[in-house]
Amino acid sequence: MKYRYLILLLLSFIIVNAYSNEKVLIDFSALTDSSLALSNWRSVLVSADHSQENPPDSYIKEIKVEGELSVAELRVTFPQVNNTALAVILAPPDIIEEADKGLGKLNNVGVIKSISINIKGNNYSNNIGIILMDVNGHKQIISMGDINFEGWKTITWSNPDYIKQIITREKNWGTELENQKLPFIAFVGFIIYKDTNQQSGEFTTYIKDISINFNVARL
Repeated sequence: MKYRYLILLLLSFIIVNAYSNEKVLIDFSALTDSSLALSNWRSVLVSADHSQENPPDSYIKEIKVEGELSVAELRVTFPQVNNTALAVILAPPDIIEEADKGLGKLNNVGVIKSISINIKGNNYSNNIGIILMDVNGHKQIISMGDINFEGWKTITWSNPDYIKQIITREKNWGTELENQKLPFIAFVGFIIYKDTNQQSGEFTTYIKDISINFNVARL
């Protein structure tokens, strides 16, 4: 039994290396002339005692940096209260219509190996997360960590269960092909967290793009 497991593990590594790739999930410079323009996104600010949709001082919008490159400016103003809060920035539902064009959807995604976000920090200790949705409508929040640094940087989340999920998927390969539609991953939105001990007030960051490294679902 142990011998068979080792063979399966070896085959999984071979398949992973042969059929994994990295693609841009969403490029914020590509949204300008589409229904996914950032002016169509909405924000929700949630704290312990209330929630507010589309607060005027919490939003996402397109700006130009370095002369001509379009990026997303994400700005949140947390209430001046000593408790936890979060802001959710949501993309319009159209984002799941077109795939593989940097517009927020990737087809044929099997197991995700890692996710990277090209982001500009301003020495805030707040954490940023992204919300993803799969072909079955299941949503997952991925915490990308804090952005307590200055300037542009690529921060990466690595899937801690990657190999385990690869092995499970290989065992169920035939069943998955029969029962599933073509798998995809779609971007739903951002989450910005504020803990009780973190400073209230304005939070601002800038984002160029998000990419995913994954192994393909179907060869």
